[in-house]
Amino acid sequence: MFQARIRPLAYTGHIGEIFNPRGAPFHQHLANSFGGVVKDEQLYVSDAKALHDILVKQQDVFEETSWFILSNELTMGKGLLATTGEQHRRQRKMIAPFFSMRHLAEMTPVFFDVVKKVCETLVFKTRNGPQEVDVHHWMNRTSLELIGQSGLGYSFDDLTEGALPNPYTTAAMGVPSARFKLNLYRRMVPYLVKLGPPQLRRFLVRLIPSSDVQRLREMVDIMWDTSLRIVASKKAALEQGDDVMIQQVGRGKDIMSILLNANMHASESDRLPEKEVIGQVSTLVFAAMGTTSSALSRVLHLLARHPHIQETLRREICEAWEEKGELSCADLSNLPYLDAVVRETLRLYAPIPMVTRVATQETVIPLSESIAGTDGRDIKEITVPKGTMVYIAIIKANRDPAVWGPDALEWKPERSVLSFLCECKRGHDGLPRWMRAQPLSDIGTQYPSVYANMYEHINTFTSSRN
Repeated sequence: MFQARIRPLAYTGHIGEIFNPRGAPFHQHLANSFGGVVKDEQLYVSDAKALHDILVKQQDVFEETSWFILSNELTMGKGLLATTGEQHRRQRKMIAPFFSMRHLAEMTPVFFDVVKKVCETLVFKTRNGPQEVDVHHWMNRTSLELIGQSGLGYSFDDLTEGALPNPYTTAAMGVPSARFKLNLYRRMVPYLVKLGPPQLRRFLVRLIPSSDVQRLREMVDIMWDTSLRIVASKKAALEQGDDVMIQQVGRGKDIMSILLNANMHASESDRLPEKEVIGQVSTLVFAAMGTTSSALSRVLHLLARHPHIQETLRREICEAWEEKGELSCADLSNLPYLDAVVRETLRLYAPIPMVTRVATQETVIPLSESIAGTDGRDIKEITVPKGTMVYIAIIKANRDPAVWGPDALEWKPERSVLSFLCECKRGHDGLPRWMRAQPLSDIGTQYPSVYANMYEHINTFTSSRN
């Protein structure tokens, strides 16, 4: 069991513990010892009211840190995760429509095609009996192919056993861990980018005697070169017309194809420069791949450890499949237990445990519960000076007993059921068969609520089992 380091290190203090991938005990220690807000020149915030104020009501005041923005630009290009202000708003205006439910519904067949491939490979791999499978490795490959086809209209991986890895795949999987190793040094980026023109900085980077730095540089080069090729091929296909586009991966409905087409017809003020379009390639990959693969791996692991929950979920999906065949996006969104499993997993095991913001001006944030000031008086709000670093403690907020109850550290999908019933306003007769047998008052304590990506996994492995 990983133990939190309570005594700070001489030069880095507790920063290493905060960013440790196994550092959940330290985050819990902070909250248990100091309450909803840890008081210093930096704020570590898990108080629900304060979080809502920072992330929603005052989102224009609390921006991403400069080192986060600039390091993203260096590794991904000038995409959505590497811009702020008006430039960021212009990119969001162009890209946001592609994440609507309508567009996701159009992409659902692509998702099914990709997941079917990996399911068939895993079934074939275990054709002669049980075998140990590195599920996280396969979920990484699956997630990259999902965003590749639906987001970029490009296939990185045929998802077969023993397939030679695409260089971009290897780089995309390696960059997050390489960046993490250099996390402390990323805070120096705002100063390093001032060292002359890009050519000089690139020359200086090559001289740094660090295998981690050189490995990251090589992976970034591979990803940038691939991004150039993807955008160039998409532009060429667009120029040849719809007959060519429909033959492409993604059938011309992928985000990059639609983005390029929209950008070509946009007004001068809204049009994105070429470098910003290219920067969206790796941005889409990083935004989707790591979080998706982490969440899917965790869901599968938890289902393996809780066979009774797995069986209930399997029943719900099999019933839906028997009734409707291949499910649409809307059908998936109306599977209560599936949604409960996914929501509860994301709550307890957030793929991103913490994010940072910086106050761009002095402001005040309210608290849902008072905390003790240095003078012993209760504080119900905090004055935040300009430039204050704020750590958004997602993992702690998601495990707060005051919000989730005394069983907040337990994985219990059924805690989502009643909220789903309230959202859908469905009566007892509208419930799936596996829930109809239960008194409505018992559903909230015995069974769960809504949606997912697990449909194809469950359906495929049920079919192969029978």
